[in-house]
Amino acid sequence: MRTLISLSAILLLTGTVTGNPAFRALDQSTLEIRWNSTRGNQYELLTSTDLVNWSPLGPRQLGVDGPLSVVQDISGNAKGFFRVAEYTEFELDLSRFNFGTVGSKWSYDVVEAGIGGTERYTWDSEVERRTVFRGEDVVEWNFYRDQAWDQTIYILDDFSTGIYEVGGVDAGQGEQWNDPALPSLLATFTPGVATPYNYQSGVLGNVTDRITIFPDLGPLTVPAGTFTGLIRVEHRYNGVVQGGFAVTGVTTEWFAPEVGLVRHVGEVTLAAFVATTEFSLRSYEVN
Repeated sequence: MRTLISLSAILLLTGTVTGNPAFRALDQSTLEIRWNSTRGNQYELLTSTDLVNWSPLGPRQLGVDGPLSVVQDISGNAKGFFRVAEYTEFELDLSRFNFGTVGSKWSYDVVEAGIGGTERYTWDSEVERRTVFRGEDVVEWNFYRDQAWDQTIYILDDFSTGIYEVGGVDAGQGEQWNDPALPSLLATFTPGVATPYNYQSGVLGNVTDRITIFPDLGPLTVPAGTFTGLIRVEHRYNGVVQGGFAVTGVTTEWFAPEVGLVRHVGEVTLAAFVATTEFSLRSYEVN
């Protein structure tokens, strides 16, 4: 005769959550915990055995103006407590975006348009090794065009506060660098609130940048598939190239947890000339 699991489950709330959270036993050892959520906020389910020490059950989830749920294995537990925390300031586990994992691969369809016309090609890329660039410990992200090396991006090998681009090497333009390193994504942010960031660029001189990060539920469809639960980052920047010409630009990038960079759209204006670059994820292989 099978022994039934006896579970005392209590759902506690921190912050303000709309609606009444509920439990539902899917079977004798599996519990669904469900609560209502608000778009623009982030939610984390935590568990405890003593109401003192709490630990998260999986990563934070984006609010959807509707219900969220977590399915939890409760076999072997006599008693458990749960609570849902709601946050208006976001926190990201940057390891979920795979830029620190050697062997991660992404392929992108690229479209470049400028004064010379429009060019289309495919970029195959891979995080190939850990190394040092301009005195910083970095991971090396290499890009190949028609199976020939095209450029390298060096990313700071410390993902505790952000994904930071130290610089890189381009087949046509040589070495480029950012001092301090330029953040592509921040570990903590308030959605929709711009963060000013100034740095010295090997190409653009003194750059003034405003970085705004948004949760983006999607769906976003690219050749690799349709993605939801994205993080969208917008950069609005200006600098001055050699010769004293002012440069302004807007770059928007979409990142998907467990995948990486899904889409990039950039526009640069130099002396009334406008150039655009778009690339969309074709395929990926991450560890």
